[in-house]
Amino acid sequence: MKRIQCCEKIGVEAARLFTATIAPLTALLLVVVAVQPVEHKTPSVFDQPAIRAQSAPLLARMIDHVGRGERAAAMRIAEDIARLTPQSAAAHFNLACLQSLSSQPQAALQSAETAVHLGFRETEMLRTDPDLAAI
Repeated sequence: MKRIQCCEKIGVEAARLFTATIAPLTALLLVVVAVQPVEHKTPSVFDQPAIRAQSAPLLARMIDHVGRGERAAAMRIAEDIARLTPQSAAAHFNLACLQSLSSQPQAALQSAETAVHLGFRETEMLRTDPDLAAI
């Protein structure tokens, strides 16, 4: 019985010590981790084959949805492609077109600007594409 009481006393002391020292540090660590910005690593040239392998079927599905008039589904996929290939001017241009068609002119303008910033140089297409009429 003495041994159980001794273990209980040690357990209580350990819990007190944890509560007094470790728990606040854990809470602080969680706060620090929560406010740290997430770094977005630019894919390396060696990542490109894998990225293309992932994005090609998505692009085919997006085109299929567009052909069936399913703009919302197409736009979700276009957003996924733009996240997967953040340096792709074409991905941002496609997203701009779908946003424009979905009556989101501000988002479409931002995506079109991103496409141009990333190297999209088809100025005639930017001026005349009916998908971009909203912007």
